[in-house]
Amino acid sequence: MAGLTAAALGALAATASAQATDAPNAEPNTKVYLKYAAIRQQLLSCFSGRAYKVLSRQEVKDCGALAKRYTLFQLVGEYYIHCNTSKCVAAPVTDPSPRGAYPDGAKLLRWRTPKPAT
Repeated sequence: MAGLTAAALGALAATASAQATDAPNAEPNTKVYLKYAAIRQQLLSCFSGRAYKVLSRQEVKDCGALAKRYTLFQLVGEYYIHCNTSKCVAAPVTDPSPRGAYPDGAKLLRWRTPKPAT
């Protein structure tokens, strides 16, 4: 299952990279969307991998670092990201600002690092 998550991330990155390099004069919002979508997909992969207990120790560590920077939230069936630090990715014009307050009705998905067994 971890291989499937890695393959999905690899395919998304390859597609985003190909689209960004194939169109050097692409609209700025397209590039913004591709970067935003890649981060959102990484967060979704972290949550699904954790739910199915298929993440390696390194993946858990990487997901934890990513979750320190961003919070994933759901609004009307769509997923969006919110920045937890001053270093923040720009959002596409159609999405809520990742720097602003959470929209009303948003369901937050937070990453909690499991505590080691004693």
